[in-house]
Amino acid sequence: PHSVSLVIPTARLYAESLNAPTHFEGYVVGAASFGAILVLPAYRLSCRKSWSATLVLQAILLQLGSVLYSLAKIAKKIELLVAGRLIAGFGGAFYPIFQFLAEEVGVRHRSSVVSIVLVGRSLGFALGPAVAAVLVYVDFNVGDLAVDKETNGGWTVAIACGIQIILIVAFFPRGGGRGGGREHRRVEDTRPIREKLMYYGVLGFLSSGYALPNFCITGWEVHSTELIQVNFGWSLTWSALLVGVIALT
Repeated sequence: PHSVSLVIPTARLYAESLNAPTHFEGYVVGAASFGAILVLPAYRLSCRKSWSATLVLQAILLQLGSVLYSLAKIAKKIELLVAGRLIAGFGGAFYPIFQFLAEEVGVRHRSSVVSIVLVGRSLGFALGPAVAAVLVYVDFNVGDLAVDKETNGGWTVAIACGIQIILIVAFFPRGGGRGGGREHRRVEDTRPIREKLMYYGVLGFLSSGYALPNFCITGWEVHSTELIQVNFGWSLTWSALLVGVIALT
């Protein structure tokens, strides 16, 4: 969520600088989450081989996508802006870490560990805009390469991913997991129709209950940022701080 929300305060300005259509920042922000959905089947397979290799791959993809996102300004290509976010989304899927927790954490501690992870996820939505507010003041050029308020979000995520790769290689387990299916054999489902409907109803409720807060938070952050900056004339820094503080609640 940090990599998603970090670019929200500046996504509108960045898209406008590349002559994007109005409200294009919504696609820029949403592309990362869409990318995360596409790679889930691949991660189910890779988790069986190695936890650490899967997480390193995620960090590399997130790093690559963030660099491409930042290079879109010098290339003047709006397609590169969206492609960078999409590739970053490939590395932003939460499936591997949740699968790791499901398989490697004991039943007695699983709830507490998952709750800690989810606190971190929530903090990401809040810290993203807050960090973006600070990064506004980082503004310099290296030749034709610009590191400014539009691009430094991507550079920051890329640097963070480099640190994350080092930590994963140093400390994370090398082995793989069951990957959600290797040990199971397909058997005939003999449950009554009522029980099947109840099962899929509960599964749908849990899925929507997990998706709805993320849908509301990111959508709210995108549109409220524009509202505060355009209608009320707040600076990028103060608008990002306000959005981050409210998201923190």
